[in-house]
Amino acid sequence: MDASGRHLGIRGDGVAIRPVQRSDAAGMWRLSRVELDTNSPYFYLLFAEHFKETTVVASLGDSIVGFVLGLQLPDDPTALFVWQVAVDARYRRRGIALAILEALWTGTTIFDALTATLAASNRGSASLFYAFARRGGGSISCTRAFSARDFPSELDPPHEPELAVRITFPPAPGFEKANPWASNR
Repeated sequence: MDASGRHLGIRGDGVAIRPVQRSDAAGMWRLSRVELDTNSPYFYLLFAEHFKETTVVASLGDSIVGFVLGLQLPDDPTALFVWQVAVDARYRRRGIALAILEALWTGTTIFDALTATLAASNRGSASLFYAFARRGGGSISCTRAFSARDFPSELDPPHEPELAVRITFPPAPGFEKANPWASNR
């Protein structure tokens, strides 16, 4: 539950999908150390504290088994940028990543597009974003975001190029935004 006592949903497998709380930061950091590029614990604490409206977690008991971190882009304020999506390897292939992404999107009212960057070799993320677009009847476009030269040369192995993904949905009659999962607010 979030501070207001709100759950976004509890799945049949007992995994709760809910807004982030400050106390979730350590669990997100622990999961990210195994699954993603490493960021500091402070990074996750900042997201839990300052990006509550755009961060969703999946928890099972006291454990964080997945999360999605998003933020509003300063240069494109109607786009929700997804910074990271992670699911514990023991809980993959159960639809948790798609569930938390849909919960994040549904919980927002100001965005018209979802954006992200991903390495061309990251088939898991590509599949997630394509499934998200397909389920909502959206369209997806990909462009080049960053070349390998944009990353520090000291990285070993070198960072591969990143693609920018943008997902848009056709406006639904009577909806404030083009969100196929949102109720009419």
